[in-house]
Amino acid sequence: MTWLAYSPEHAARVWTAEIEAGRRIVWTPAADKERARQFGLNAERLALDILSIRGHVVVPGGYADHHDIVANGARIEVKAARWGRHGAYRFNMRKSDADLYLLACCNDAEVIAWFCVPAAALDSQKIIGVWAKNPNDHHGQWATYLEAWDIADQVIARGGGWPQQLTLSI
Repeated sequence: MTWLAYSPEHAARVWTAEIEAGRRIVWTPAADKERARQFGLNAERLALDILSIRGHVVVPGGYADHHDIVANGARIEVKAARWGRHGAYRFNMRKSDADLYLLACCNDAEVIAWFCVPAAALDSQKIIGVWAKNPNDHHGQWATYLEAWDIADQVIARGGGWPQQLTLSI
């Protein structure tokens, strides 16, 4: 949560109240934010390459879009996560309106595994957790979608369920 501090005294009161309430306050320097952004962009580039190799015509999404890739009209959101302190790879699904989600479980150097989850499978979930350090050992709700590129191909072949702007010819 972001707090707006009106003065140093106000900031001290807010921080004290948060700590007394048992909440943890984390400060992220700008360098960490840039590193996190680059981490996500690397996963997006890899997803673009994989989908291209699989024969799909892919286009990166725009900056303001809530999806990262468009393939055959299907909106694709790429999410990347490292093994976290919660003992899981956790993916934040808020503010996403894609047709397909490509979830990359990563260590610092590479993507370990991909989960290809269609939007219909989410059922309005806000967080997806993969609770096995080695995603190939995951036997939970999302195990069906581990490396399920055939499901991704089906969603892309169906195309997106949203209107597209047609080109105007005179």
